[in-house]
Amino acid sequence: MTKNLEKLNEEIRQAETQLAQEKHKLNRLENRKKYLEKGERQKRTHRLCNLGGTVESLAPEVKDLTRTEMTELMEYIFSLSEVQRAVRHMAITHTNQANREKELKADGTISSERHAD
Repeated sequence: MTKNLEKLNEEIRQAETQLAQEKHKLNRLENRKKYLEKGERQKRTHRLCNLGGTVESLAPEVKDLTRTEMTELMEYIFSLSEVQRAVRHMAITHTNQANREKELKADGTISSERHAD
């Protein structure tokens, strides 16, 4: 009877130890997820700031516009058929270039990575 009780107590200790380890592992994974998500948000923020800066450098007058006014302006600009064609052309060109680079990298002929601004 005493051996059974000792054995059960030992199993409980082992289970508690394993539970603590798994909780620690879960905590580490959750922290890693937060870190990666934060990095993605920072990259997005950086990209959007760069795009906004580019727009302001091309048309300094937009600095004084409200968010609503800027949205209306962008909706108007992107509704123009000429702009829609240009956007499609740039998107296709970008996709084709990215695919060529992937193919070349797969062949091992490109050693350096392309850096996005």
